[in-house]
Amino acid sequence: MEDQKKQKRRRLKKWHGIIILLVLLFVGFRISGHHKLKKQLQILKDQGYPITLEELEQSLRLPKGTRNAADIYKRAFASYVEWDKEDRKPLPIIGKADSPMRTKTMDAETRQLVEKFLSDNKQTLSLLYQAADVKHCRYKIDLTRKWSYQYLPPEYKGAQLCIRLFNLEALILCENPDPNGMLESVRASLALADSVNVPLPNHHLFHNALRGGTYRNIERFLNRLSPTDAFLLALTERLNAYDYREEYRQAMIGEQCRVLHTFQLPVAKVLEKVNSKDGLFRLKLVLRKISGSYDKVVLEYIRTMQDCFNALDLPENKRMAIFETIQKRGNKWGGSITRKLMDDISFDLRFEFWRIAHLRVTQTGLAIERYRLAEGRLPGSLEDLVPTYMQAVPSDPYDGRSLKYRKFKIGYVVYSIGYDMTDDGGGERGRGRDGQGRALPWDITFIMER
Repeated sequence: MEDQKKQKRRRLKKWHGIIILLVLLFVGFRISGHHKLKKQLQILKDQGYPITLEELEQSLRLPKGTRNAADIYKRAFASYVEWDKEDRKPLPIIGKADSPMRTKTMDAETRQLVEKFLSDNKQTLSLLYQAADVKHCRYKIDLTRKWSYQYLPPEYKGAQLCIRLFNLEALILCENPDPNGMLESVRASLALADSVNVPLPNHHLFHNALRGGTYRNIERFLNRLSPTDAFLLALTERLNAYDYREEYRQAMIGEQCRVLHTFQLPVAKVLEKVNSKDGLFRLKLVLRKISGSYDKVVLEYIRTMQDCFNALDLPENKRMAIFETIQKRGNKWGGSITRKLMDDISFDLRFEFWRIAHLRVTQTGLAIERYRLAEGRLPGSLEDLVPTYMQAVPSDPYDGRSLKYRKFKIGYVVYSIGYDMTDDGGGERGRGRDGQGRALPWDITFIMER
């Protein structure tokens, strides 16, 4: 009997030992994971990356006493005169009417309507030009909120409306070509687009979309005007001032900071951020938090973002392949948690490349116009522009090859093959539909018809 009791006590002690060992291993795992994460966050901090939203906010804050163009832009947005739906329907750009073809004049009735709309918004335009003279701009934006084109902060809605004002103004400037007026309009519209360029991917992509309207205005204007070299050079300098690579890097730094902030929130807040009511997702989140594997997910996210930063130094076409690989890998290790928190970086980059390509074909078009003005003819190839008008022939961000150039009977097209990776001969977007009613394939173009 006594032997049985001793045997039972030994078995209990053995189980106690196993439980204690498991508890120690679990605690050690938690402490080790937390220590590794803390160490990695310190490395980021030492490299100059913000790791909290407070640090990101601080990096964006204007020095005390600095004049802020946002104050003027807000007044401009508030003074914007919106016509009702029926009244603006005959207007191009903000209504249902098509804009005139790039070489065609507006009919008298449409021109009168456009001039009336611009006149009604004279105060808004005046304030927009004033704001463009102020060097710094920073809106108070909720950096914790991940917004889309369906949800825009009020200031961004105002910027979207006002960029259309500049597009309408460009139509009038094309009717009686006014080079000085066009230069000022380009300067002010680019400043307005840049005003919303907060270093987060969605903000950055919205900013680039606004800039795209200015590139189209330049193309339209040059189709109606034989410009001077001074005018072309001034436009070139305005476009060359934009450092797209650094801007995108800053957007990714901001995104990393936003996701790290979300990772650190309680489960209920994380669910709120990702707008999820999925019970299984909640359970996964809770289990990862309890088990300590959550720290590993955060660590893997940081390492993945570091791979993205390293890829930014690669040529664009190689960068795209790396980003797509990273995205697939990220979707595996993080499961549903990282998929909900992490932007689709490869999709963002495809959109970014579209805007880079649009900028480059416009810059190349300006160089061709400078060459034509000096030589009295179009260049035989884009290599003829080097080194007098361009340092090198720009590459197509999608395939890494030189931009395409094709001469017409009158004029030419410079183009990128676009995200479908297919050379459609410089076909313009919106050029028509096929027999099945589908839009014809198109490239990213700068077209001159004179």
